[in-house]
Amino acid sequence: MKKYFLLPLFVGFLALSCTDNNIVEPVSTDATSQSVSELKWLDLPQFASNRLMKVVSASKLITGSVGGKIDVECKIENSKAYPFLMKASLDVPPNAFDGSQTLLFTVILDDQTMTATFSPSPMTFKVPLSLDLEYSGIDLSTIDQSRLNFAYLAGDGSIQVASYQKLDVNTSILRIRVKSAKIEHFSRFGFVQ
Repeated sequence: MKKYFLLPLFVGFLALSCTDNNIVEPVSTDATSQSVSELKWLDLPQFASNRLMKVVSASKLITGSVGGKIDVECKIENSKAYPFLMKASLDVPPNAFDGSQTLLFTVILDDQTMTATFSPSPMTFKVPLSLDLEYSGIDLSTIDQSRLNFAYLAGDGSIQVASYQKLDVNTSILRIRVKSAKIEHFSRFGFVQ
């Protein structure tokens, strides 16, 4: 008898806990940022029967007065003409943060959305960092290039457009990339539309 009582209770609990509360896709109440509130991270098309399901990252100790560079890359051969590639390069200029500090910076690439997450977070910089981020070897035919942008996850949970030098989609070589995106604080950055 207990089994019959617990089953509806479990099903009810499961139904209530499966609501959609996604922090990266908030609803904005600000009328001036109507287009910003509609931004969504780009999903990577499935290029194989399974995802990497692993963290692709690089870490480096960087001293503020010296600066440094962090590169991370993941290449996967597939049946298409081009291999799948995720690549990021983060340039930390001298004096971007207090010179006497030495911090462990980490860049994590996501193989399900076209994003990069940085730590330690939250952290802001006196001088902006520069990010080059590239994904290639994927079908980009579904991307609406007129709506494409590069953005970051703000402290309030909204997605905000970031400053960058160049955003490039090349469908003939299956590549999307951003050059010299300004990173004024650490959070999640990536391609949106």
